[in-house]
Amino acid sequence: MEKVKIAASVLSRVQNIARQYIVAIAGMKSWKEGKVEGTGVILDLGGEVLLVTAEHVVSQIEQKGYQGLAFSNGDTKPYTKVLVPFMRDRLIDISYAKITRPKQPDSDRLACPENLIATSSREGEKDLLFIYGFPGKDSEFWTLLGGIRSKTTTYAAYASDSDWPHFDRAVHIAMYYSPKGCVGIDGKSEDLHTPDGLSGSPLWNIPRNEQMGTWMPEYARIVGIVQRWDQVGRCLIATRIEQILPFLRGETARVVNVNG
Repeated sequence: MEKVKIAASVLSRVQNIARQYIVAIAGMKSWKEGKVEGTGVILDLGGEVLLVTAEHVVSQIEQKGYQGLAFSNGDTKPYTKVLVPFMRDRLIDISYAKITRPKQPDSDRLACPENLIATSSREGEKDLLFIYGFPGKDSEFWTLLGGIRSKTTTYAAYASDSDWPHFDRAVHIAMYYSPKGCVGIDGKSEDLHTPDGLSGSPLWNIPRNEQMGTWMPEYARIVGIVQRWDQVGRCLIATRIEQILPFLRGETARVVNVNG
């Protein structure tokens, strides 16, 4: 319980850091109506601004016949249409599009600076891991504002093992996830929804400060991107950041344009 208390004491501050960079990814039935299909993160990498999500989120939007894809700039901001091609890598389930840097007051989202992106996920396996994303069941398109209303999910746990047949430790990192009997930041037990919609969420770690015996939120780093829920193994599976970065930096990939 002591670890739970320590973790809870910093998670409320950590989610304030993470929320600046995540967006809800929506398939657009028209430019006035849509549905949340996943989560994405805006990254500043080498001076370019990238909207990154799971590849299957982009493919899912394409296969469902939506007219296009958009992301939410925040709870009180209009959505932003993505009118450029997505690059994708199915093997690691990652997709990205180059976008214009968000600017306030039009957006309350920022591009995550490169110094908050880890170069390796290995250290994260012994540290506390957490996600902050948009679960589909708690997200809806708000026609009045042309944006997304959502109750976001913050969840923290340690690294775990997966029963998924294609799980590869060199490519994937797993975090324990069970919707039942979770302990909230307020110390109360509660059940969560299934994690549908969290695909594309960045996976963060909070390195332990051994001298202080706690986790410091300002040291949080992105160590992966969530791609699936292993319900049998009770874990979320993410692609490791060391697999993602070479792709984002320009390796050959297939082009997908969901906006036709």
